[in-house]
Amino acid sequence: MARIGLVGAIVTTLITAVAGVFTAYFAGREVGGNEAATVTVTETAAPDPPAVTDTGAGGTDAAGDEQGRNTAVAAVGEIRLVDQTAVDGGYDFDIGSATVLRQEYPDALVQSGPCEAAITYNIPADVGEFHTEVALSDSSPNTSRTLLTQVDDGPVERTKVVPGVLSEVTVDVSAGFRITLAVEADDCDYWDGATFTVLPNPVFRP
Repeated sequence: MARIGLVGAIVTTLITAVAGVFTAYFAGREVGGNEAATVTVTETAAPDPPAVTDTGAGGTDAAGDEQGRNTAVAAVGEIRLVDQTAVDGGYDFDIGSATVLRQEYPDALVQSGPCEAAITYNIPADVGEFHTEVALSDSSPNTSRTLLTQVDDGPVERTKVVPGVLSEVTVDVSAGFRITLAVEADDCDYWDGATFTVLPNPVFRP
């Protein structure tokens, strides 16, 4: 009986030890399984909305203001006169190629009439001055012309134009609505079809 009691005690001890091993094993698997299921979430902030640029003319976007005037062009600098539409005159003015002081200008404003001629443009919004150079084309005879520049009904600025000289003209247009350019011949000769008054690159500036 003592032998049987000793064997029973040994078996009970072995069963308890094995049960402890299995409990520890499955407890470890449960913990390991929970760790493997952990998900890391990375939150990316939404980008800030684009900044709204004030056009400076009461506009609501970069394309134009309430009056529908194009204010985006002024932001990049100069506005070419030859890209605008004349509102009066211009019958003896053309936009084309001309050579002045051996340099060719493909988009010049050229007056080809033998005597007087005038052309008028609206002044774009938000510009400060009108600037141009003026000369007679290299093919013109030895004669002269006078360029007249006037903003609205203000004073007339006169610039003498002769062969071989490139003169500059700058006019304040910040408070103006329209600008008129005119050419006068000192000696009007209706047979003169070879004299060309050239404005190589007339522009409006901010």
